[in-house]
Amino acid sequence: MLKYLVRSLVLIVTAVLVFSSAGKAQLSDDSLKIDFMGDAKIEVGGPYVGIELHHSSPILQRISFFYPVANSLDESTDYWKRDTSFIMTLGLKIGDGPKEIIGREPYEFTLTPYSILYHKEDADKSIAISYSFTGSKPAMVINYEIKNKRKEHTAFEFYTGLETALRTSHSFNFIDKAWTESDSSSQIIYTNYDDPQTGNAQIFIVNAGVKPASFSTGSSLTGITNPDDDWLTEDNLNNELISRDNQQRPAAKFLYRKTLGPGETMKVIQIIGMCRQDEGKEIAAYLGGNYQKDVNDYEQSVLKKVYKDAEITSGDPVIDRSVSWAKAVLEVNKHYIDGEFVPMPCPAEYNFYFTHDVLMTDLAAVNFDTARVKRDLSFIIRHANEDKIIPHAYYWKDSAFTTEFASHDNWNNFWLIIVSGTYLRHSGDTSFVRTLYPYIEKSLKQALMTKGDDDLMWSGRPDWWDIGQIYGQRTYMTVLAIKAIREYLFLSSVLGNNTEKLNDYEKLSGRMQQQLNDKL
Repeated sequence: MLKYLVRSLVLIVTAVLVFSSAGKAQLSDDSLKIDFMGDAKIEVGGPYVGIELHHSSPILQRISFFYPVANSLDESTDYWKRDTSFIMTLGLKIGDGPKEIIGREPYEFTLTPYSILYHKEDADKSIAISYSFTGSKPAMVINYEIKNKRKEHTAFEFYTGLETALRTSHSFNFIDKAWTESDSSSQIIYTNYDDPQTGNAQIFIVNAGVKPASFSTGSSLTGITNPDDDWLTEDNLNNELISRDNQQRPAAKFLYRKTLGPGETMKVIQIIGMCRQDEGKEIAAYLGGNYQKDVNDYEQSVLKKVYKDAEITSGDPVIDRSVSWAKAVLEVNKHYIDGEFVPMPCPAEYNFYFTHDVLMTDLAAVNFDTARVKRDLSFIIRHANEDKIIPHAYYWKDSAFTTEFASHDNWNNFWLIIVSGTYLRHSGDTSFVRTLYPYIEKSLKQALMTKGDDDLMWSGRPDWWDIGQIYGQRTYMTVLAIKAIREYLFLSSVLGNNTEKLNDYEKLSGRMQQQLNDKL
């Protein structure tokens, strides 16, 4: 069990790094906090939103929204070079000093599995930028704190710009036509998409801290690298909106001003989320007054899963910390899709559901959270087709939710059987396994279609990878087939199903193991 948990940690901890926001929490995340200075790729998120950042810069390079459908803010055009494109620009002017673009360089950060705090300081100022996530509403919170370290009162001018043109889920189409609205106080802007590929979604940005001096929602930030460019002037930030009749490429730009005494801090708080167009005003109004409680409640729910539910300890502090991290990651990587919250591979990079990732993870989770595994298995069979073929993937594509089903040489056919057997051993839940059984039986029949006359599994795809095509015998799939057949024997024996076939299946698994040893 610990092997799977530590594997989860190794895969995720390099990518998922976070900070705990302040609040009246009953459970402490002190044992999860990690301080780091160096080059890191970071993904972190909550049930509705996830973010991606690179090279320890606090500047966003992707936001993934999961509600109402999957969309993202992402300017990259090459997956392998996505660390070179940004969706955010930050600028700062102190007193009579020059305008400067900030945040492109590495910052130190403090992290836990569900938020992150970046911090940096010099003789004039200290800057703290934190990201956290709400649990009951579809949003994230960015908290900027800029402290005056000079000995005299000084005027601070702070600029934020966010690209709000959308990428659609799966197809990754670039949708750059939208219209915008604002509330009467200029503290909230709404960017609306009348496009079914986006689910006719709305992005909202709520200012819950310092009120902006001005804002603009037009023109892209792309290419802005010179602090003397006019993006930081008042002329370009004049509370500009885009009309519905003349939709354009949107961006959300704010300018904040405050004179700070020695040691005083400017606190800019932006709540960014996505929803349906008819929901935005109500959600924004709620979060404007309740965002911190919502963040705290979500973080407490994660900590409860880590420390209160099925506590796992070894006595070794390194292993125990790794287990805590892994359990937290299992919790934070549950995202919204089509009315449910289900496991997804990572906080931000993939905003769709893969059966393989879920079942592999459940091999670990079944040891301490059978309720989760039951929910996962239930989701899988509810999304099977009428022939009881289970899904390989489920996601929003273009204008509808789409299912890819597992072909006969798909590994998920094996993993469904193996996880179902493990679930029965840990739960004793024969009633639910009876519901699973027709799908288990179908998966075994599907999988054995790839068995050759030599009783080895044959496939065109290489073991443990889905790139390349060379048809031949497969060690990995043969091992999975042997394990799946033996789990099928266990399941059928407990349920009393297909008892007349079990002897033949037992002999088959023995021949497969012999051939595996003799030929592979």
